[in-house]
Amino acid sequence: MATFTFDGPNKRIVVDAEAGDSAFTAAEVYSAWKDWVLLGNAQFEPAFAESVGGNPLGGGSSLDTYVFLRNDSGWRIRPDARDHTLSVDGQLFGASDVLPIFAAPLSAAIVTIERAFSARAVGVATSGSSPSDVAAAVWAALRASNVDAGSLGEALVRLYQIMGLDPTKPLVVTATTRKVPSDGSEIDQTIVEAPSGTVTVTTV
Repeated sequence: MATFTFDGPNKRIVVDAEAGDSAFTAAEVYSAWKDWVLLGNAQFEPAFAESVGGNPLGGGSSLDTYVFLRNDSGWRIRPDARDHTLSVDGQLFGASDVLPIFAAPLSAAIVTIERAFSARAVGVATSGSSPSDVAAAVWAALRASNVDAGSLGEALVRLYQIMGLDPTKPLVVTATTRKVPSDGSEIDQTIVEAPSGTVTVTTV
């Protein structure tokens, strides 16, 4: 199980893990950040927007939890600086759909990032609701939580395309590249990090 080190001044969440591969869920990193803030770190710019989820949709249905990293303000998740696979489970997205949520490791390590989104984005405990009723309820809950449904839908599609979310084609990250699959035949991006900490990702 992964643990996290929060670097407030540099806006980095460093994933710490034991030897071998590491894994965490969207809920775990969000909860760890909230605990870190409560320990006296509220002076730093927030790493996450308010999470969305748990909203009752009626008929025993509920909206799954969505967590939004403030990548628009510079926050990034940095994997361990070693060759490994990092598995991220749950609805973890960036506040901006055109900026990365992961930073390159501080070495030439090869990190494979595997994303797994819940098949239960909307959990239904009992039957009886039509698909259109459930969809309408989801968007109503998102609007009530100040998340624009159209923007979220576009973000989900774009994230799937640019981050290699197909489990058969994992995203492979090095200090200078992001490729899907490892030969870059689907997605081929370069990563350049300036001394200021700004990360620029360019599609080749």
